[in-house]
Amino acid sequence: DLHSNNDPALGQNGTYSGWLYNSKAVGVIKAAAQRKRSDPNSAPFFLNYWLHNTHAPIEVPAEYKALYNTSDDTLNTFMGMVSAVDQAVGNVTDALKTNGLWNNTLLIYTHDNGAPLGDGGSNYPLRGGKNSNFEGGVRVPAIVSGGVLPLDRRGAATNALFHVSDWSPTVM
Repeated sequence: DLHSNNDPALGQNGTYSGWLYNSKAVGVIKAAAQRKRSDPNSAPFFLNYWLHNTHAPIEVPAEYKALYNTSDDTLNTFMGMVSAVDQAVGNVTDALKTNGLWNNTLLIYTHDNGAPLGDGGSNYPLRGGKNSNFEGGVRVPAIVSGGVLPLDRRGAATNALFHVSDWSPTVM
């Protein structure tokens, strides 16, 4: 049974905190859509949803870990953690689309640091990782999407320097 009480990733209440946060984020989106339907002139909403799934402790529900079968158990766990993040981002994106909010959305997905080395994470080919000032610790991917993204920026890439603290003034 993948949802056994012996699964360390499932808290005392029998669930994974990542599922709780994701459910709350999807609920916020549904409530915003309901407000928009009842009052088309309602104010836009802002959702700041920081996923913590790939942070310590290095654990994930068994169903995600079971997706991987390398000889490195920690790597299987970490890859499962990343899969949990993928599912959460998919749930939020689907909720925005299903509830008619995608066309008025700017979705920014980014990280605050590189992967933790020694705990299944890898920043290859970059040197360093989380808690380091080497590129592997500070150079992270970002994805910007959503219906309000200008057409000429869709599918575009940049290698320009940018810091997570630059998002607020850039969006404003």
